[in-house]
Amino acid sequence: MAVEVQGEPQQAWQHHPPEVVRRWCAANDIHVLDLLPFFGGEVRRVQALQRRFEGPGPDACAAIVDFAEGGLGRAVVEWTAPGKGHRVEARGPGATLAAEWGMEQVRLWRRGQEAQVLELDEEDRRFNPGFWRQDQCFVDCVRHDRPLPFPACNLEDALHTMELVDQISGTV
Repeated sequence: MAVEVQGEPQQAWQHHPPEVVRRWCAANDIHVLDLLPFFGGEVRRVQALQRRFEGPGPDACAAIVDFAEGGLGRAVVEWTAPGKGHRVEARGPGATLAAEWGMEQVRLWRRGQEAQVLELDEEDRRFNPGFWRQDQCFVDCVRHDRPLPFPACNLEDALHTMELVDQISGTV
């Protein structure tokens, strides 16, 4: 499992309070970094390095994530140069699922087969990919007094992800 986040948030940093800027990884990148435990499972250990180049806090972070079931994940977060978006790659026996920058293009490779492009539908093109259905599902669950279905996380999952992001970014 690999996650890369790139961007140049200096303009965004000017419009947020210092506590948000200091924890920019949690404020901005948590949704992508949350895919590490989603695909990899329970996190056993994180080995991370952070560097500060020009921001008020770490603006370059790299981590290896050791999962309890034996898999490894890696995260690279850089906010030091032009570039925008994120890239996610999940690999398993015989298959790779990769979402290119901004989730605009998702491809599935299976061993011995041609790559399959997973097309965005109208809602994903109009809004950020996935947001429309997430919001629609949430509203429907509230209206009908139902719990959120998988793959929605619960508060315990969210807490684990926040702890993971703090370990990766060094802002514990």
